[in-house]
Amino acid sequence: SVNITDEAGVSSPAALLSVSATQLMFLVPPGLGKGNATVRVTTPGGPQEVSNVPVANVAPGLFWMNNTGLVAAYAVRVSAGGTQTIQAVYSVDGSGAITALPISMGSATDRVYLCMFGTGLQAALGLATQATVGGIAVPVLYAGPQGTPGLDQVNLPLPIALAGKGSVNIQLSIGGIASNPVQVTVQ
Repeated sequence: SVNITDEAGVSSPAALLSVSATQLMFLVPPGLGKGNATVRVTTPGGPQEVSNVPVANVAPGLFWMNNTGLVAAYAVRVSAGGTQTIQAVYSVDGSGAITALPISMGSATDRVYLCMFGTGLQAALGLATQATVGGIAVPVLYAGPQGTPGLDQVNLPLPIALAGKGSVNIQLSIGGIASNPVQVTVQ
């Protein structure tokens, strides 16, 4: 079990999402006071505590697929006629290695959107949200809940100027708080 105690001394149980021998994933309870908290994990081996765990309204984190920071995402290319084509941004080979698949920008009249996944964005709605892709500022079309607790989504248009750039960095900032940088490859 996991309990989180906020700075005011209020303790709340956290919902467990996944438990393994080396990793524990849980949801921070809604309504928990902001500031430093103490997380108490109780296992059959006994309790363990971690203090000074920061809790904030927004703590943007983008998921990545491999050790190079390849973003967990997919792309949607929309033709001038409205036809939508879903594009994977990664592939998995027989050994389980994950590598980037270049996103095709299509023709000059096509529009391409990147749909990324992360966490810590649920309070993003209404906050100043900014993004850059390959050093180019792009509007954030959506940043917030995806539908599953703890899973959030960010939608960005990819400018045609990225065509042929190869691997580019993506940086997201919400309410002045930066996410981890991630990458995608553009054909």
